[in-house]
Amino acid sequence: MRLTGRERRTLAEIEEALVRDDPAFAKRLAAINRIEAGDIPARPASWAFGPLQIERRVVLLLLTALGVISLLVIAVLLT
Repeated sequence: MRLTGRERRTLAEIEEALVRDDPAFAKRLAAINRIEAGDIPARPASWAFGPLQIERRVVLLLLTALGVISLLVIAVLLT
């Protein structure tokens, strides 16, 4: 559905007011629009994790959980 010239001008005025009033929010909306349009990927390639990185994170998470549980058990036994 195409917008009329008047509708486009009104939309442009709304966008300009948004940028003036809350530039951070306008920047986030622009990023969302670029993602939805397919101009940029939703997640940068640098965020991609290989299988080895995922394994390391899982092991680290499990060791941290084990450490926390151990500390809680020790705290309960000492009280």
